[in-house]
Amino acid sequence: MKTILLISDRYINQNTLDKFSLVKWEEGGWKFIAIDLSYLLERKASLRQGYINQKRNNKIILVHSYLEFYTIVKNLNHVHIYIDELNGNGILINALRLCLAIKNIKRMVMSCGGVPEGKRKLIFRVSFVNLYLYPINKIFNLFFKPDIVVLSGDYSCLRYKNIKHKIFAHNYDYDKFLAVENIKYKASEVVYIDQSFHNHPDDLYSRSNNTVQIKDVDNYYFSIKNFLLHFSKLLNANVLIALGPQSDDSKFFEKYFNHNQIISGKTFDLIANSKLVVGHSSTAMEIAILFKKPIIILTASCLENSNSGLDVEAMASALNKKPVYIESNDYESDVGSWSEFDEKKYEHYIHHYIKTKNSTKIKLWDIVIPAVDKVLQI
Repeated sequence: MKTILLISDRYINQNTLDKFSLVKWEEGGWKFIAIDLSYLLERKASLRQGYINQKRNNKIILVHSYLEFYTIVKNLNHVHIYIDELNGNGILINALRLCLAIKNIKRMVMSCGGVPEGKRKLIFRVSFVNLYLYPINKIFNLFFKPDIVVLSGDYSCLRYKNIKHKIFAHNYDYDKFLAVENIKYKASEVVYIDQSFHNHPDDLYSRSNNTVQIKDVDNYYFSIKNFLLHFSKLLNANVLIALGPQSDDSKFFEKYFNHNQIISGKTFDLIANSKLVVGHSSTAMEIAILFKKPIIILTASCLENSNSGLDVEAMASALNKKPVYIESNDYESDVGSWSEFDEKKYEHYIHHYIKTKNSTKIKLWDIVIPAVDKVLQI
């Protein structure tokens, strides 16, 4: 039987298996195995978030050591390809990829996401270790490119323009959108997409750096509250706070909003039913763009001179918007006509970050799985 691996340094659970469509692969005659390296590569995050003690699906292998990973790979038979969900190109991660390459297991990368990013300031971090490892990683990346890349727009096409086997598709949010695009939603709420700048969940992971030092967190959320309440009264609409599934920011919003206004893990549905979306630079902004929702981009003085602040400016520029400071004393003047949006900019955003122009409007894995079969000629 043909076999595919999913290898990730993030926690794998049933939701992950659903995202990567375990059922579709099995319907296509594939055996699907998930290898969870979160304890090995991101032990701090795994322990903090209680991943280790959670019940696992029997399709998931939890790896505790490099020797265990090597043993598992050595004993694998008839594995044709793996989905590479390892973040980064460090020497240890590349060593894991090398083990798979030696077994002649093809590497597939899902380049299915992206947001506008501000231009980073050039910072030199020179050390003996970096000088030693940099050429090694460059050589690895030169000779061990992905065999197959799944693309979701011009942004990912540019990143992987030299890869031979490209699958032109779309990202995961577009998959959800396809299922509901013909449903008429009520469009009645103002939805704020919280981004946890001061305490980002991804900062549990060693290669993330999303946190912004906010001196007065309470005042930051107080200013956001003022902005949201102003527009809820102006539009005669209820305010809903869309929290990420791992966010713990509810404690800040509970001071100003009812418990039923603060909702976790339902961002897609909340935006679909919204009249106005307020946010910063979250990937979830693409949901508002797909549903053609008006957007207000918020920024704050505390985000200035930070990477997060640069990303907010880049998001605003991509949508032809002016970022509005939460400390502003004249919201309406700064926002202008809240209901207007640039349709051409929305369409450009979709084809740059969400969906390749000529990809078929069918489910992501209905595009990917037959394409993989064709590439591998199985």
